[in-house]
Amino acid sequence: MRNSHAAEVITLYPGSGSWAIDSTGSMLPKRGPILSVLFDAASPLACGGPSTLYSLWTAEAINRAKNMCQLAMLLEHHRWNRSQHGFSYRAELACANQLASALRALEISDGDAMLPCAELMCEISSCLVALFQPAFGPITLSTACERIALSACRRRALMLTAMELVTQTLFHAFDGRKEGLLSVALTPERRGSARLLVEDNGSGLSFDTKASRQIVSDLVNVLGADISYRRSAMGGTATRVQFPA
Repeated sequence: MRNSHAAEVITLYPGSGSWAIDSTGSMLPKRGPILSVLFDAASPLACGGPSTLYSLWTAEAINRAKNMCQLAMLLEHHRWNRSQHGFSYRAELACANQLASALRALEISDGDAMLPCAELMCEISSCLVALFQPAFGPITLSTACERIALSACRRRALMLTAMELVTQTLFHAFDGRKEGLLSVALTPERRGSARLLVEDNGSGLSFDTKASRQIVSDLVNVLGADISYRRSAMGGTATRVQFPA
């Protein structure tokens, strides 16, 4: 399945983009409803799949909830700086709901079912950056995802790996930069393999905790993949996940 599915460049500047619904609306100081939506989407109780993966799904869900809380706190810290925050509260909530809906699509009813990856990869990456980029300044996200189908369990592992890599890049790569560049690419390759590549132009990927790094390692193992880190031509880190497809 090699035909191109999606290739887009999304520029996320304050006051622009599909989420700038009401740039003059009030920005509420509490983001409890947004966190509630995202925490609900992190619940591991309905993930499904083999019981041997339950502990991984639970650990990932706890780590993801921690990340969402930390990102929301960063948004709150910057909420009064309108030069960095162009979203209204309603727009943030709409974006959080779309991200949560995309994550719920990863619930597993049939672990062997072959499911498409490209559109969901673009949606999760785009929503995550759109929701939280105001805390970091302007970020240009490019996604280039081609048609790849994986079993439900492996697709879940791939999407959550990409989400963690993008999240940790947001945390660490763009501090002090006027504009951040972030690229997420999903590409089929020869001999039945495929590649996820996450790159940035900043100071590069760094993991907050050993637990976060271990979760990525465990998700990569579910994929049957190899992961490597190198210097990106963009200037930051290029993280490559090579897996059978």
